[in-house]
Amino acid sequence: MSATPITFVDAVAQGFRKATDFRGRSNRREYWFWVLFTVIVQLVTTTADAFIYPQDVTAQVDPNDIEALMSQLETQVQHSLWSISTAVTLLLFLPTVAATVRRFRDAGWKLWLVGVSYSAVYGGLFASLAMSASVLAVLTKTGADVSDAALNTALGALGFSLLFLALELAGAVTLLVGALQRTKPELSTE
Repeated sequence: MSATPITFVDAVAQGFRKATDFRGRSNRREYWFWVLFTVIVQLVTTTADAFIYPQDVTAQVDPNDIEALMSQLETQVQHSLWSISTAVTLLLFLPTVAATVRRFRDAGWKLWLVGVSYSAVYGGLFASLAMSASVLAVLTKTGADVSDAALNTALGALGFSLLFLALELAGAVTLLVGALQRTKPELSTE
């Protein structure tokens, strides 16, 4: 006799109820309903942000004007830091990590992979953005007079940025593959 499959609403309610519960297990259906919920919420909040800051969506800056590009980028970063979607991402982060830990446990995967993967995704994102900002800063300060040292600094930072993007991708793939695994039956204690 099988249990009734969990519904979308039940999975979302359970996600919030178990927001700080890193014990137990989450089956695939429960986990992926939670992920679907977070994606829908992010789509809604990102759309709301586009209405709040329409100039970020329709920005038209001359790509050859580095200073105008930097100013526009700075404005967009400030808007994204103070956006509804960023606030919601922060609010849903802990329940999502808890659901992922429970899902990995259910799949029989090592739990430390969750921490390493989320660190790679978010740490890589932060580092690649920081490196990209440093490249733009170097190019903005030097303008048309790019020296070999400034160019080497910019290229080195761009290389590190690509490395961090690869780490992000590896972390995301690990999370995806781990979450897709079938439930591993508990070992009998005979």
